[in-house]
Amino acid sequence: MRAAPGRLLQEERTRAEISKVYFSAVAPRTFKKNEYTMVHLAMYEKEFRNIVDEIKADYDTDVKETKSGALKVTEEDAVRVVLSSPDAEIEDNEEVQIWQGEYLIFDFAVKLPADFAGKQILFTAAVYINDIIATKLKFLAKISSWRQQKIRTDREDILSAFVSYASQDRNRVARIIQGMRKARPDMDIFFDVENLRSGESWQNALRSEIDRRDILFLCWSHFARQSKWVDTEWRYAFSHKGEDCIEPIPLESPSVCPPPEELSRKHFNDKMLFIINGGNAEDFLRQGYPGDEGNG
Repeated sequence: MRAAPGRLLQEERTRAEISKVYFSAVAPRTFKKNEYTMVHLAMYEKEFRNIVDEIKADYDTDVKETKSGALKVTEEDAVRVVLSSPDAEIEDNEEVQIWQGEYLIFDFAVKLPADFAGKQILFTAAVYINDIIATKLKFLAKISSWRQQKIRTDREDILSAFVSYASQDRNRVARIIQGMRKARPDMDIFFDVENLRSGESWQNALRSEIDRRDILFLCWSHFARQSKWVDTEWRYAFSHKGEDCIEPIPLESPSVCPPPEELSRKHFNDKMLFIINGGNAEDFLRQGYPGDEGNG
């Protein structure tokens, strides 16, 4: 049977909108204590690689680029970058833009403390596509003197995930995971946790599945907070793979269900609920996140 013209047009449009993108981190040569310095993260299609060269020329920066392959995004996807560092203060460390093709530049103001005495600065840039973690860039600014530095960039693509959830939330989580699989068909998402929990050797099986995957999606609710299974799963991931491997999916507002104390620095907030509850990328930027009103 011949497909309807509208369907063919939609399929052609969908194929055309998918882009392969790369990342580069750029910073100036000089970081001065107690002053703000701009750090840039460029996301670009291969044919727009020159945008990185232009940034380097403007700031006279020596940069080593990511070489670990491309990430797929689609037009109108909301791209959120969260920059963090244990060594420096970052003004407004979270920025969201809509991918329209070609390239995006994310800018962050970084301030070294007046008493900073180290020789290097560690940064981690977490990249989310429609609020689903897609990749992490870790770059180390090695400072041999206050006049010169070089940046080494490493990229860790998020290609697999273990989903931890309470059985009472299964239907809601299933819908969320279905949406994630449509957005990230390349991601291996282990969701059928119930089969493992019912087996005799559930602890070893769970640990093996968590070990094999890049991250653990923690679907957090008052049911999850009361679940011994969820508690076992996220605590194992936390102790064996670190805080960075846990990505919260808040099913309820933190005012209703506060996060575990050990994960208080993670993003358990109403921002993620906007995408989960059906918000699209344009509304994501135009209206802002629910719960942001009055926060200045």
